[in-house]
Amino acid sequence: YTAKKDRLRDYGFVDYFEANEKLFPYARKGQLKKFINEKNAITGTIDLTGQNQSLHSSALVSFDSNMENIASELAKVTNEKRQQFLHFTFIRLINSTITLTDSLRGGRVELTRIGKHTKAQLELGMQYIHSIKEFKDEALFDSFDFFDVYKIGSSLVSIQQAKIKKALKDTPFEEDEFEYFLGTWWSSFIDNSFSEIPKTKTFGAGLHAKAIDDLPTYEFWEKDVKLFSELVPFVNQFHQTIHKMKKEGLLNDSFYLNYEVDNIDFEAVIISSFINFCLGHFAQKDVNKMGLSISELKMFLTEYFDKDSGEYKIKELHDSKVSEKLEEFKFVFGFSEIENFDTYLHGIVSEHLSGYEYDTLEEEDYKHVGGPILLMMGSKN
Repeated sequence: YTAKKDRLRDYGFVDYFEANEKLFPYARKGQLKKFINEKNAITGTIDLTGQNQSLHSSALVSFDSNMENIASELAKVTNEKRQQFLHFTFIRLINSTITLTDSLRGGRVELTRIGKHTKAQLELGMQYIHSIKEFKDEALFDSFDFFDVYKIGSSLVSIQQAKIKKALKDTPFEEDEFEYFLGTWWSSFIDNSFSEIPKTKTFGAGLHAKAIDDLPTYEFWEKDVKLFSELVPFVNQFHQTIHKMKKEGLLNDSFYLNYEVDNIDFEAVIISSFINFCLGHFAQKDVNKMGLSISELKMFLTEYFDKDSGEYKIKELHDSKVSEKLEEFKFVFGFSEIENFDTYLHGIVSEHLSGYEYDTLEEEDYKHVGGPILLMMGSKN
């Protein structure tokens, strides 16, 4: 087995166990920083057989364009022996990722996909190294090879994914059956975070998720992971309360215009609570009021939304009236310690309620409006 593995290595191929060992991610950022700061260059001698190793052409398609950052760093390497070694580690890295994912069986499409994934991790890894270590008289690739850079980028992603899994652990939301209660925003966030090339998205209609292949995007995602992790315990409490109310028969489909009870999620509850809070209902006797009427929704829209060519759009987060209510709501409902909660709440209100021409809607049309829980005429729940 050892002889076979060594022979395969000479041609750039890597078996599964070695690939797994070479690419296994670090578990903490502290380990990454220590590795980066203490890394010393190791340049092996590559024989003629190793210099002639090759790759399936489809695995390199993703590296045909947008290679400015990697090419720029490689151009700084002047030692020919080092250049040969880097070429060798690049081929072996691609082959390692192919081996781990068994992409060769998937053909051209699968190889192209894994190439995009590898490139994204390399880009992220390089930018993170530069954020930790300053290079004066040497190039990044004088110290780090392609395995090092990939592993750093991959570890950064893996660390955040582990935090998401930890936040979901021992909650109902681990199961697909109950994940819906997190709401559309967080369900999409989880899907994007665990896609082949993880993505992240900011609030805004028409905005697409962006691949996490650079440091600013990663840091944005990291903040969302922190927000999500801190918010999940609160979401779980709301879920338990709703579940209890359902069992006690306090919720009924006939009460609500735009929701069935089984489809009510955290976003619906928190948006409804915020609107009722803005309307002053939590200072009155109907403190447990969960839904709101169409007329109450219109009162909220008139106060906190702007109108442009008939379309309603929530006022900006920095608007004094909006920001003041968000701060008060955070304090009353116990969300004050959650960083960026106001951005999240403002964002989901905008996602659900902005863009409608409410002045032209009939009552029947409100059945298709998401966000707050709207009450049927005559219902007081």
